[in-house]
Amino acid sequence: MIVSPNLRELREGYGDIRHAFNAIAAVDALAGHIWRWCRDHAPQEIVGAKNDIGFKQRLAEANADFALVRDMAKAQKHVHLDHGAPALKGADQIEARRMGWGQARWGEGRWGSPQQVVVETDLGEVRVVEAVLGRALMFLECEMERVGITPSTSTG
Repeated sequence: MIVSPNLRELREGYGDIRHAFNAIAAVDALAGHIWRWCRDHAPQEIVGAKNDIGFKQRLAEANADFALVRDMAKAQKHVHLDHGAPALKGADQIEARRMGWGQARWGEGRWGSPQQVVVETDLGEVRVVEAVLGRALMFLECEMERVGITPSTSTG
């Protein structure tokens, strides 16, 4: 699976924006792979989702971390988001920077690090991308298990 190497590279190089962008794209794409697998093997799981966009919307409504990942991936792809109500409007809101005490959600940051990749949402909340991706991936893995995707049947 492409997700694991990208997340490992981000964990090792948590201040590198390139690693963050690759990991964001990989986790977002995993949701597309889940939709495709369900289309072929468990269509009852995606009723009402005509494509992976509709499926990702459903996942985003169920999990705030995945919703943020989806919005970051869309911002990376389109640079600026004009439609809907995304958590961020532009890719420039994802950056590597130093974090001080109380500047991000409790438990997300790495203390004493020179810098880490964060996203500042349109609501002014600063989130550590590595932590958001980890929780979004756990959510997607639970979804995979729920619908019956195992490592031997996965396409992601």
